[in-house]
Amino acid sequence: MKLFNSFLLSAASADESRGACNSLIREKLTEYPIVGGKWDCSRLGKDNIRCDVICDGAGKIFEFKWNGELKQRKNEFIPFIRASDCSGDEFGRFKTKWLKNFNVENPIECLDFTAGDCENKAKEVLDQQKEIKNGSWKCALNERSRQFSCSFRCNKRTYQTPSFGLPEFRFSQCHTKNPEFTSSLNGDEFECFSCDEKIDELSTKIENGSFIKLDSRNRREISYHGGGGGGNGGGGENFSTFYELRCDDGRVEAKYRCYNRGGNVARVKGSSWDDQPCSVKKNN
Repeated sequence: MKLFNSFLLSAASADESRGACNSLIREKLTEYPIVGGKWDCSRLGKDNIRCDVICDGAGKIFEFKWNGELKQRKNEFIPFIRASDCSGDEFGRFKTKWLKNFNVENPIECLDFTAGDCENKAKEVLDQQKEIKNGSWKCALNERSRQFSCSFRCNKRTYQTPSFGLPEFRFSQCHTKNPEFTSSLNGDEFECFSCDEKIDELSTKIENGSFIKLDSRNRREISYHGGGGGGNGGGGENFSTFYELRCDDGRVEAKYRCYNRGGNVARVKGSSWDDQPCSVKKNN
């Protein structure tokens, strides 16, 4: 951790009358160590010294709100210390800015997220992934956790099929030259299907039958408030879409629903499709 630059030493020898001033500001700077940067000091006129934090490379100091969100400022966040009235043997006063949250136990940290090159590393991983219709990867840097994360999301009203957990990966310690990689990707393939597409896929597994979608005239609407209205009419979106398991000979063996909020398929009544009820002939 660097505390101050060579200005202080040269200034002390060049101006003995201000030796006490330099000594005291040097001591003050030790209260605020810096990781990834240094204090840069200069004289401002006869009786003033100002020291600003200078980060190494592309480093920056980041501030966060109580909830962990990045605090945005119009101007760059640069803490400083200023000593005035330095012509005598003692300081007249100190002025500090943006230093109340820092001390020896909590040093000022300059984070250079270009060091780990995590964004480009993530692009290399994404280039190896299969393109999936009706979905996309979302990536973002979290300055607080120092991670660059990517996760896959299906579009609205489509659902990961099969569902085996959220496909995601991340690079951590992105402010270092050797970020760490973790991933849930293990080669499992999936698609983003709507309820109709999920049911169509199930139909291919049924012998001598298939699922038939029921329209609103053939079933009771189950809706939730949304869109341009709510209840059982208007612009409300349906909680579920319903389907009959219909055999090729016309028999109806079961009724299923697909939940439009999560894409789960469940049997409402009748036989289970994997028992293959349509392959068994029934007596009249």
